[in-house]
Amino acid sequence: MKLEVYRMKKTVSLLLLIALSLFTSCTMEAAPSSTSPSALSISQSDSSFGPVQISVPYLSQEEVLPTGCEIVSAMMLLRFYGHPISLDEMLAHIPNQMLTQRDGVLYGPHPDQAFVGDPRTPNGYGCYPPVLCKALQEILGDSFLVKNTTGISLQALTNRYLSAGVPILLWATIDMKPTAPGNRWIIESTGEEFVWLKNEHCLVLTGYDSDYYYLNDPYNGNGEIQVRKELLQKRFDSMGKRSLVVQKLP
Repeated sequence: MKLEVYRMKKTVSLLLLIALSLFTSCTMEAAPSSTSPSALSISQSDSSFGPVQISVPYLSQEEVLPTGCEIVSAMMLLRFYGHPISLDEMLAHIPNQMLTQRDGVLYGPHPDQAFVGDPRTPNGYGCYPPVLCKALQEILGDSFLVKNTTGISLQALTNRYLSAGVPILLWATIDMKPTAPGNRWIIESTGEEFVWLKNEHCLVLTGYDSDYYYLNDPYNGNGEIQVRKELLQKRFDSMGKRSLVVQKLP
């Protein structure tokens, strides 16, 4: 009898955990929804080779947010899901913190915590998925689920989301240049040293075929670009496989 009670309690606990995970903002990986609300053209032949192309409204960061590629890319996703928002409104949802220097040492936040620097200036740095996840969930509300998909391979992301009509916001590099160690600072909340990677960049992955990935690139008004699959894979991996997706709930 005790064993049966234990099993019942364990089952109830598991169900509660599953239910909670479905309604947590910026949740980690979960099953994708069936389709997105925007126009798309998908070949159903082989999800590994495509072709897949999703129509995502394009925005440029040029002369607006010189170092705010993450913010502009997030705004593209908002427009795709029918939630256009002004730049000032978007920035109101993005915490940012400047680096400070004490005794010759730089201090600041982790990019998971806030946008480092000022995105309106050429001297800003950037932010990582948790910052945008929180902002997007606040803006979109309970009708959407924002998921931090960091750590999932590019192949798995495209098969699971892009092939289902869900664009992916991912971190790669400017003009697909290699990364390199940049400035360092001490994370104030932990005392650990953080190393910023040069050429960090955020784009929206909108499609692929047998040879190329297609992305909306906010940098320098580049518009839609195509990148060899092998090259994007390298740059994506070098930036820690960082990504996020937004899905409309049924």
